[in-house]
Amino acid sequence: MLPDHTFYPPMELLILESFADRCAKITGQTKFFYTLLQDKVPAKIIVEKLTGRTNTLVYDDAGLPSLMVRIPCFDLEQVIPHAGNAVHPMFQTSRGQVQYVWLSKYQNITKKGRAYSLPDQCPRNFISYDEALECCQAKGPGWHLMTNYEWAGIALWSRARGIVPRGNNSNGSDCGHPEDACAPGDLYFRNHGEPAALRGGHWYHEKSAGMFWLNLAHTPSYTARRIGFRCAWIPDEDIAI
Repeated sequence: MLPDHTFYPPMELLILESFADRCAKITGQTKFFYTLLQDKVPAKIIVEKLTGRTNTLVYDDAGLPSLMVRIPCFDLEQVIPHAGNAVHPMFQTSRGQVQYVWLSKYQNITKKGRAYSLPDQCPRNFISYDEALECCQAKGPGWHLMTNYEWAGIALWSRARGIVPRGNNSNGSDCGHPEDACAPGDLYFRNHGEPAALRGGHWYHEKSAGMFWLNLAHTPSYTARRIGFRCAWIPDEDIAI
C-alpha cells in the first residue's frame, strides 16, 4: 500500500500503484516517489518526474486520465538508413507538422464508450474497427485511434534506439531472449464465458521503463473483430492523417 494514497482519484491511484511504484523501484527512485506522494504532488507530475517526461497522464474531456508515452518528432533518416531527411508522416497533421505525438502505453480498456490506457487491466478485445475508432474519438479533441503511420513509426523508432520491447510471447519467456522469464499470469473471461485475454507475467528494465508497456495480452484469433487497440493524442486539436 502506498503512503498517503487516499488523496488521489481511483484511476490516478491505479496508475500510481501499478506503474509509478514499479517504475520507481526499477529506476532506484522509491524514496523520491514516496516523498512526492507525501507532498500530494499531482499524479501527472509524479509520472513525469519519474520518467523524465517521457510518460505523462493525458486527461480526456470527462477529466479521466490515460497513461501516455511521448514520441518526439524524427526524420526518416533517423530510423531508416539513407531514407532522407523528410519528417516521418506520423507527425504530419491536418494543420501541419507537430513536435510530439502521445501514444497509449497499454492496450486500451473501455469505460462508458471511451478508451483508456491503464496498467494491469484486461484490454478490450472482440471490438470492431468502427467501435474502436468511436471509443477514441469520444474522448474529445486531439484523440484518435492509432494510425498505420503511428504504428509503423513507433516500430522503426524503437528498433533504431535498440529498445524494442520484450515480454511474455513464448510460454512465459521472450521468444528472442529465452533467458528472460516471468511469473505466471491470469486468464480473464468475458461475461458469457469465452476467454478474453491470456496475460503472462511482465517485467521492466531501466532501459525500457519509459516506453510502451510490453505487449503481453494474448487474445483469441477472431478474423471479423479487432484484437486490442490503442488511442493516440495530439494537442491543439490537430487531426492525424
